[in-house]
Amino acid sequence: MSSSARASLAGVSAHEESNVYTSNFSAGVDGWTDNGGAVAGNIDGIGGQNDNLRFTTDNLSGQKRMVKNPLFTAGNCYRVRFDYYIPSGQSNIDGIKPYDGNWHGQESVTDAWTSVDLYFNAYSTYFWVFATDGGATTFQDAGGDDVFYIRNVIVDRWTRMP
Repeated sequence: MSSSARASLAGVSAHEESNVYTSNFSAGVDGWTDNGGAVAGNIDGIGGQNDNLRFTTDNLSGQKRMVKNPLFTAGNCYRVRFDYYIPSGQSNIDGIKPYDGNWHGQESVTDAWTSVDLYFNAYSTYFWVFATDGGATTFQDAGGDDVFYIRNVIVDRWTRMP
């Protein structure tokens, strides 16, 4: 989180934030679904971490994403935090893009668990995490075997944006 974002949080009272979702992938997918691939929960030993959610692409051309719905109330303010892991050396997946009806940047660190911390007004009830290939959200993975992982998803509703 940037220093300006941290500074703006200094004056926010704890009562202005309420948790609406904390992931638990230890027993499965925790309500997440897929499009253009398959999700699987309770995946262990990824970058030294257990209880991860994995997305594996199919071999068709199209968008590749995992989704949690419902998660938001459109128009409300949210903070979404999660960790992701993208193995390097895959044929296609080299990044991810969070989306709720609005794009929230490209994440592309490989071979390390990396934290994402987003603040936004929700455009929909859905939260997607798209796989990307060179920044593109539509591609074909001929082998149908590229993956990415997420864990520690925490969603808090804010009464106002920090």
